[in-house]
Amino acid sequence: MMNKVMARRHVSSLWMDANHLLIEWLAYHYHVLRLRHLIVAVDPRSTTTPTEVLKRWVERINIQIWHDEERYINLQKFHQQVEERMEEYQREASNFDLSTHRIRQREFNKECIIAHKMKDRGWTFLTDTDEFIYMNPSKSDERFFSDWKNLSSVDEPDSVYTVLQKLRFPNDSFGMTEPCLRIARRQFSANEDHQNLFPSHSELNLKNFQTIRWRKWGFRNPSHPHLAGKTIIDLRRLKLMDIIAEENYGDPHVPLPNICPKEDVFATEDEVILLANHYMGTAEQWNFRTNDARGSECMRRLHDHHNAIVGKNESNDVSSWLEGFIGSIGMDEAVLLLEGVGVVESMPDSENFEQFNNDDGSGEAGEQEYKEPFKIGERILYVYEDKWYIGTILASNCRGGYDVRYDDASWDYNLGVEEMILLSWGVSIER
Repeated sequence: MMNKVMARRHVSSLWMDANHLLIEWLAYHYHVLRLRHLIVAVDPRSTTTPTEVLKRWVERINIQIWHDEERYINLQKFHQQVEERMEEYQREASNFDLSTHRIRQREFNKECIIAHKMKDRGWTFLTDTDEFIYMNPSKSDERFFSDWKNLSSVDEPDSVYTVLQKLRFPNDSFGMTEPCLRIARRQFSANEDHQNLFPSHSELNLKNFQTIRWRKWGFRNPSHPHLAGKTIIDLRRLKLMDIIAEENYGDPHVPLPNICPKEDVFATEDEVILLANHYMGTAEQWNFRTNDARGSECMRRLHDHHNAIVGKNESNDVSSWLEGFIGSIGMDEAVLLLEGVGVVESMPDSENFEQFNNDDGSGEAGEQEYKEPFKIGERILYVYEDKWYIGTILASNCRGGYDVRYDDASWDYNLGVEEMILLSWGVSIER
């Protein structure tokens, strides 16, 4: 049985220009997950800082902000790791900024897991500010939790926390009860089909909340793969030596592959008890990160593409959380904590811009936007098992992967640059 302190949830996040999301994310997870310990690292490419938003929570959440990269990165090895990654992953071979971000992200993930373990903390997960976790309403696995019929809804405080506190683990792994739970993610679009979804509210603009405004999720084409999942880990069930093993390299989807199975990273909703809604937000919110290593122009096109292919299903599974949050802490306090929710900052915080936009100190990163190897509309040849497929590039994931529609009407998603041969230049398609 966990004691009251050990049962609290612990989260870590690498942050970049996302205050408009962070405000809602903090309140939501404080409400459903009993979030009490948070470690945040600010990406050096960020033009803003989360400090003022995080200050609102200092009396409720123990927050650490890691500004100094030397806190979680071995700078002597950092550039070597980036070069090795660019050689290993052809999709990043020409994108120094993206490989730098991936290595930074992994190093931070591993170090903050170690930091939570050193404080003898329990359930911990690595997440982004556009992801909102909750119990899978359609999954009732009594092997883990015997009281599914009385499962709390998200409007009740601690709805996820309560289940995690009472979980049983029937499987033995690594000589211990299973320490990892997979979280399947739902991709939401930024499309609306109603004009009057938002009842008037005297204190808050409900349209500014990701969890209330966006309802359409799921890829329209059944052949499209679902998103890679995330993991929540009970560090109490692990030894420190298990975590610091070299094989545990801090991948955001499988942070501890030496402990948590890699094979279930694409587990479906039918297989997990936890879900996370992944929101794109409005075009203004999406495009606010002007220093995104994937390239601002490519990111704008990706937002349009996702809106075109996402929206098969509708869900209101988490929209009632706000009412419960207000009821538990009071309207006045809720309004203070949620001030500015969903509103992008009018301009970069010039006072902090230089501090957070210094990247690795070389002066080389970020000077030129990443150029995509292929362009939308170009024709490609793909050979698989001695069969030839000719098709048209429909979209890029801005990481060297492409959605392709073949001439036989079949599709391929996230096809890598190393798998394609360019047939012609400048062929346009209807969008």
